[in-house]
Amino acid sequence: NKLGIRKPDLVIFLKVDKKDCYKLRKNRALEEKDIVESDKEFLDEVYDNSLYVADKYNYQIIECSKEGRLRSIEDISEEIFEIVKTHIDI
Repeated sequence: NKLGIRKPDLVIFLKVDKKDCYKLRKNRALEEKDIVESDKEFLDEVYDNSLYVADKYNYQIIECSKEGRLRSIEDISEEIFEIVKTHIDI
């Protein structure tokens, strides 16, 4: 409201299990993690706060991990498209 920006009609939150986040971060090609990435406690707080905000503001949450594994990009994309279709006229 302060910036005069309209409230979004839809926000989609892509949720990845913490374990998968750590695996992805570990496997990245970066040689050195920055100060934020090195602080696991801080990353846990950011993760938890993100879920809190998504829940509080009723974001559409898409679970990107299933049965301990990351879902495919195609599978996640299909779910995003199904959600978006309900909010637009096509």
